[in-house]
Order: sequence, then structure tokens, then C-alpha cells
Amino acid sequence: MLIPATAPRAVYYIGVYAYISCSFNLQAIEYSSCPSGCSGNGQCDQNSHTCTCNVNFGGSDCSQRNMSLIPDVTQSGEITFDEKIFYYFDISVANSVVDVRLTSGSYVDLLVKKGNFPSLTDFDYSNISSDPNINTINIPFISAGRWYAGLFGFLPTDYNITLSVTGKLSFHLFFFCLS
Repeated sequence: MLIPATAPRAVYYIGVYAYISCSFNLQAIEYSSCPSGCSGNGQCDQNSHTCTCNVNFGGSDCSQRNMSLIPDVTQSGEITFDEKIFYYFDISVANSVVDVRLTSGSYVDLLVKKGNFPSLTDFDYSNISSDPNINTINIPFISAGRWYAGLFGFLPTDYNITLSVTGKLSFHLFFFCLS
């Protein structure tokens, strides 16, 4: 028996009637047409089979923590072994200069990518520092759009992350003629 996703939330009963003595197994399986049932962090659109993630979550199955990174506001948190935490920030003025600074008590990689979550193998900017406690990515001439900063934990630790955005860069060229 299949109960459609549009059915009201309720208690359903299944009856079994047999004409002769027999044994049987009943199995109830909860099924979602969305990836991982939106991980409990979003709403599933049964028609498109896609998740609309709750605030602070992202990814196709809403399993990734995804928080807003506000310029000049340090955000703190904890990251565990093999955990990924994502922050996003929007750049409205192209050619701005962006610094993303991470300080932590242990080994955390910081990667940045435009338009999507970075991974350890797919990113636009990284700074794997020899000092595991300080990690800064400087992006001059950044293009407008939504950017994502990903933290990848290798040991459990506390961290602080700060975004700095300055205006457009301009250059003045001076030419001197020596005679």
C-alpha cells in the first residue's frame, strides 16, 4: 500500500485477513521524493523533487550548514572532525577587495568559491597556511555575485571567521620623461 505525499498527516491502520493459518511480515518504509528527505532542514516540493532549505542550511538535500557572513562582523563557532561548515556573502560591486580571515585552534582549511559550495577539490581560492591558526584569503578584483566560504575541519576546534570588503580598486599611472 502506498500513501501519497499529499495525504494528510494521520495514523493509518493496515488490516490482514487470512483464510488459512500463515505467517507474514509487514514493513513500513517512509519515502521522500526529495534527496535525503531534505535532511529535516527544509521543505520538499513533491512536484519538482527539490528541497527549499530552511535559513542557515543549503545544498541539494539541505544537509550543509550555510550562514550569512557579514562584513566586519566576526562570527564564532565549533567545527568537528570531517565536518563542513559554509558561509555565504554577496558582492554587489565588482572589483571590490575581499579578505576572508579564519582563526582557529587547530587544523581547518578555508576555501572560497563563487556560485556554489566549495569542496576540497573544487574551489576558486584557498590559502592552506603553514600556520594552522591563521588562514586569510585575499581576493582582489572580485566579481559581483554570491560567494561561499567553506570550512573543512580536520580536528575538533573553535574558530572565528571575519569578512572584510573594501571599495573598488583604482590605479593611477604616472609617466615621467627623463631628459
